[in-house]
Amino acid sequence: MNRFTHTLIKAGSIATLAMGSYALPAVALAAPPNNTVAITAADLQAKADHYAKMEADYRARMRVDEKHSIQMFTLANYWYHKAQNLRMAALDTGAAPRL
Repeated sequence: MNRFTHTLIKAGSIATLAMGSYALPAVALAAPPNNTVAITAADLQAKADHYAKMEADYRARMRVDEKHSIQMFTLANYWYHKAQNLRMAALDTGAAPRL
């Protein structure tokens, strides 16, 4: 093979990749969305319970006399608020409140 053949192969490869990069998103966007995800109130409650366990874990690790207590406090508050937001979202879907 000579240099011209290598150049043609490279140009063809680049052109193929360029055409594919334009064609594939157009095909993907043209397809109708056929898979939907239904999130139920029970799913939200289960996730909120998991987040509450994470919060309890960080609160248990938190000690006043440690250097890392502020980090544990911050993480515990993060998981607490995340669990509260999910519980409120579950209530908005019509689920019975869990205490």
